[in-house]
Order: sequence, then C-alpha cells, then structure tokens
Amino acid sequence: MLQPFRFFGGRFPHTPHTLPIMTHIQTDGSFYEGSKSGGVVALIQFPNDHMRGFTYSLNKLQCHTEAEWASVYFGLELARREDQGMIGLENDCLRVIRSIIFNSTGNHEYERYYHNKIKEIAADMDWCGIRWAPRRTKRADELLQ
Repeated sequence: MLQPFRFFGGRFPHTPHTLPIMTHIQTDGSFYEGSKSGGVVALIQFPNDHMRGFTYSLNKLQCHTEAEWASVYFGLELARREDQGMIGLENDCLRVIRSIIFNSTGNHEYERYYHNKIKEIAADMDWCGIRWAPRRTKRADELLQ
C-alpha cells in the first residue's frame, strides 16, 4: 500500500483529506557510469485519466542520484507547461524524497540546484505533494527501456 502524498509546496496547503482531484506524475532517472550520461522520464496521468509519457536525455551527470533529482524537476516542469496546478509526484529514490520533504538542500551542487528549482516550481502551483513508490509499482520505468 502506498503512503499518502506529503505536501512540499504550493499556495494551498490542504490536508490530504481535502485535496481535489490532482495530476499524478511518476518520474525516474537512469545513469550510465561509462559515459556519465543518462535520461529522465515522466509519466503524467491527468485528472481525466489520459496518460502521457515524456523522456529526455542528459549528459555530464555525476551519479544516479543526480538523474533522479533531474527526473523530479523534469516532471514538475512538464506539469507546469501543461498548466496543472494540483500535483502528486512519485519517485523511487528515497534520498531525493526525504530531501524534498524535509527541505534539505544536500551537500552537492547539483542537489542544491535541483532542490531550489523544484521548490521554485512548487511555490507557483496550487498544491504539490510527493511520496516514495517502490519500483515495482511504477509504470514510468517502462519508458526508460
């Protein structure tokens, strides 16, 4: 069973019991050690149950965790471009999820960069929540293969 989304940004900090219908986003990142490249994916399920998948290639990554940070940013940026204001985001990188929930910017430059960009986007939305989801429950991974 998945946990409820944890609020991390937005203009209306509703409790989980009073949330209106929201856009659901699953994100994931991949990293290839040899080339220091990777990619990100976001699977967006709109309130009308229509789904769209997006992928984007990345170069010059430091590690897998950077790809996961980039995937969360990518998912939120796509939601903003699609004019979605109520967001529930899932990712399987517990380190990233904890950093966002507990507002911890991390030790690496890329963590601080993505943390700030994510918070900036979330502040412009109505409501943003995030939760950890085990890999086996995520359909976004299929887009990376």
